[in-house]
Amino acid sequence: MGKFFKGWRWKIGVLTLVMACVLMGGWMRSFVATDVWFASTSRIASLNGNFEWMSFDNAPKHFIRRRSFGADQRDSINGAWAVLKTEHPNKMTRIPYWSIVLSLTLLSAYLLLAKPKKAVEPTTADGA
Repeated sequence: MGKFFKGWRWKIGVLTLVMACVLMGGWMRSFVATDVWFASTSRIASLNGNFEWMSFDNAPKHFIRRRSFGADQRDSINGAWAVLKTEHPNKMTRIPYWSIVLSLTLLSAYLLLAKPKKAVEPTTADGA
């Protein structure tokens, strides 16, 4: 049993499980609050169960900052983003949290629960 807890599979499995738990917390938070990180010409947001990245081609420059909005402020924020989307051409990528959490959970389950293959011992030429 001591070998199991010292192997690389266990360490990576625990790490992926911790990452899945942290992202699941972010997933649940995204239904209650909207977190937004602004950079010079892009925006990263966590809202409505999604993690999204938006790049603005001709957006005004501003400093990197983080904002958090409550559920009562979402409509006004979404309206402001809709205006910004129409004024500036952009590229947007949206990834649902569940897809990341599920992938990490399955990977950690495989790493933690799958039996490692036994090493094959080499045989000598004389068959002994």
